[in-house]
Amino acid sequence: SALRVHIVPTFGKLPVSAVSAVQVEHFLTHLATTRSVRTAARIRTTQRGLFRYAVRTRLIVKSPAEDVPRCGHLVWPRVGV
Repeated sequence: SALRVHIVPTFGKLPVSAVSAVQVEHFLTHLATTRSVRTAARIRTTQRGLFRYAVRTRLIVKSPAEDVPRCGHLVWPRVGV
């Protein structure tokens, strides 16, 4: 699953309150460039759900994934391709 393969290895040891929007964006950009934009988009959806749950259960005040752009907008366009 996306959670087991991608999210937990990257964020699993951090308290949910310690994850920043910058970390989420870098993580998704890395996935979009090393895997695929589609994979990054699927994982973004999973992450957003996890963080929404953390907000709903008052573990955090605001989701760090809330303002992260869609994955197609994260990857810098390749020049000369």
